[in-house]
Amino acid sequence: MKRARAVLLTLTVLTGFGCAPSASDGALEIRAVLEGLSSAWNARDASRWVARFTATSGFTNILGMHFEDRDANEARHATLFETIFSDSHLEAEVLSVRMVGESAAVAEVGFRLTGYERLPPGVTETTPGELQTRLITVMERIGDQWHIVAAQNTAVLPIARAAQD
Repeated sequence: MKRARAVLLTLTVLTGFGCAPSASDGALEIRAVLEGLSSAWNARDASRWVARFTATSGFTNILGMHFEDRDANEARHATLFETIFSDSHLEAEVLSVRMVGESAAVAEVGFRLTGYERLPPGVTETTPGELQTRLITVMERIGDQWHIVAAQNTAVLPIARAAQD
């Protein structure tokens, strides 16, 4: 009986069975999801862009326009990819991931956009030829994957950039 318990304990430890994912695992998975946004953008693939947004996720863009769900978010990005951002290039840097329990997190991504035809009316370049934004996301673990349940993108204005330097 002691031997059977020892074998079971060893198997549990070796396989991780019964163990919840660690916070660091969650943070790594979240970083991968958020870094994947830039590859979707650079492929001009709106369906990939929203693939990790939940069906009911909200998205507020740099103009303050709010998109109620994943479908609206996808439609807007498809239009942008076909028009003013058709030749653009997006780089992403995950700035922070803050775990809120085991199944929720708030994460921030710095984006750097170049190669665009023009910017939407009212948006100013952060530096010549470049728009920087900060995307704040609320993430939730659903099953074994992390998803974006809400996101807010904010343009970094030239004066804010100058204050950081």
